[in-house]
Amino acid sequence: MPEEYDKFDVQNIIVDDEFYQSEYEAGLEIEVPEVESMHEGGIGGGEYVPRLTAPAKDNPYYITTAYGGVNECILGKPQYSPGSALANCVGYAWGRAYELLQSRPKLSRGNAENWWGYGDGYKRGQEPKLDAIACWRKGKAGDPSDGAGHVAVVEEIEGNTFRISQSGYNSATPFWLTTYTVGKCDHGSYYFQGFIYIDDWIDPKKDVLVVDGFWGPTTTRYTQRMLGTTVDGIVSGQPKSNKQYLPCCEESSWKFVLIATGSQMVKALQKLVGATPDGKCGPKTVMAIQKFLNDRGFGCGTPDGSMGPKTVKAWQRFINAYFKAL
Repeated sequence: MPEEYDKFDVQNIIVDDEFYQSEYEAGLEIEVPEVESMHEGGIGGGEYVPRLTAPAKDNPYYITTAYGGVNECILGKPQYSPGSALANCVGYAWGRAYELLQSRPKLSRGNAENWWGYGDGYKRGQEPKLDAIACWRKGKAGDPSDGAGHVAVVEEIEGNTFRISQSGYNSATPFWLTTYTVGKCDHGSYYFQGFIYIDDWIDPKKDVLVVDGFWGPTTTRYTQRMLGTTVDGIVSGQPKSNKQYLPCCEESSWKFVLIATGSQMVKALQKLVGATPDGKCGPKTVMAIQKFLNDRGFGCGTPDGSMGPKTVKAWQRFINAYFKAL
């Protein structure tokens, strides 16, 4: 876990943001798109929708709480609209995270270069992912005298390039998009720190599951997501007597008990494949799953009522195809 800088979350120290100019001088691909005509919602929550237009000036995620919005960061400069947290990279990224999560983010509200080391509980890494917060420091992190750093949000990924949305304090524009190449994110006096992952969004260009023939928590989560049941990675209330029919279903995800109450996910799955919806996955349900997969071209062999690796692989391929088709 990175070193924490909780003390820097109290306030922003005002430092002019020269990130836009640094990107321009580095020859990066910069776009300044049009503004949304009005805030209509729907760009956060559910499946990932990239923000490729500037927020509407009445969008509450970018308006500070003192002016009736939900943004808890400082006012931007120049003012994008009355009470707006734009123009400012921190106000934008914090508001965009709120917009995406549809709940208050645990991110820092202090200077951008301190986000990477802040103890928010989110995972971090060097691979771009949809909705990840890209973090840069300027000079030494935690020292505002040499700059405040920068934060932005990953909106699109294509091969080894990714596109970010962002704002900047006292910048030439309150909102813009820039395309980066992985591993080539330093420019001028800005040094790339990494990505903060605030959620697990689906990239329609990639498989969501590794096709390995083992049904663990990740396969369960995407099955739950597809079926519209609670997403927790757990298949609860399965009879111990059914374990023999589910040899590739890992106990880290499938909970086998003596007194079985069944699972809402299994019940929804049974309705999908045409089995009796009792919430308990036994041989008849497995056979219905196998027939369902075979009928749709995801071959798993002759239905035999056992959830072996061939059947799990076919289900994982089905899940991948489902999310790619969204």
